[in-house]
Amino acid sequence: MNNRPLKEKEKQSDNTAQVAGKKVLGTMFLLLSGKWMSRDYIFKNLTYILFLVMLLLMYIAYGYEAERTVRRLYKVDAELKELKSEYTTTFSKLEVVKQQSKVAENIKELGLKESLVPPKKIVVTDEDKKEWFKK
Repeated sequence: MNNRPLKEKEKQSDNTAQVAGKKVLGTMFLLLSGKWMSRDYIFKNLTYILFLVMLLLMYIAYGYEAERTVRRLYKVDAELKELKSEYTTTFSKLEVVKQQSKVAENIKELGLKESLVPPKKIVVTDEDKKEWFKK
């Protein structure tokens, strides 16, 4: 009793395999025979062919755009490395110029000398402010 449904299922799977095989053979025959280049077949599938051509052109354009983007990335990366090295050298030069000994040397050339007395803090009270603004 259970054998019947199995046999029917096997027949159905054999039929689907045969149909799929016929489709593949039919497609191969169409390609090899050259019938696909006939005028009727082309007009019948013109929209699909145009769609494929459009996709092909978009794919090519995408490839060129990707190459251009990669070239720009390499260029920007090289520029970034150059700017980083310029920043590092400028910063190290600034550190040398900011040193107190270098500042003292530079002001001697101007005729100034370094003060040996530390600076004093000036404290202004509210009363002092009032007196200043009265004048």
